[in-house]
Amino acid sequence: MKKLYYLKLFFCLFFMFACSTQKNTALNKFYHQLNTQYNGLFYAQKNLNDGIKIISQSHTDNYKEILNINKYGDLRGAKSAQAQLDQAIEKSTMAIKKHSMDIDGEEKNKLIDQAYLIIGKSKFYKQDYLPAINTFSYLLRKSNSPEVQSTAALW
Repeated sequence: MKKLYYLKLFFCLFFMFACSTQKNTALNKFYHQLNTQYNGLFYAQKNLNDGIKIISQSHTDNYKEILNINKYGDLRGAKSAQAQLDQAIEKSTMAIKKHSMDIDGEEKNKLIDQAYLIIGKSKFYKQDYLPAINTFSYLLRKSNSPEVQSTAALW
């Protein structure tokens, strides 16, 4: 009985002290990265994958005309997956708003870059090319990760 009390007390204190996005402590980073990964990014990535699947399933080749190389460039497919792509953007945006730890101009939550990548990819698949380019350009300027920068440059 006493162990259960201490366990509840530990979790209450953990969540109470780990909620700040303005403190650069290991506990805060762990808390916000954990919530970013499993609350925001998991569902955003799932919605993005569902949208890509819908776009690729709606694509049919017409062999009487010149075939497109990019099967994701179809406006009909982009409109059919718009709901899933909008949800991916919304989930990523919420993860950024709630869990971004921008302290002294440096992002301490490493998963925020992944949220921006999901937003950029979703906008690309929606055929909102200018906002997608702006998102990827922002990542090129702000990200400290060479892997994220090269992915953004590639997209």
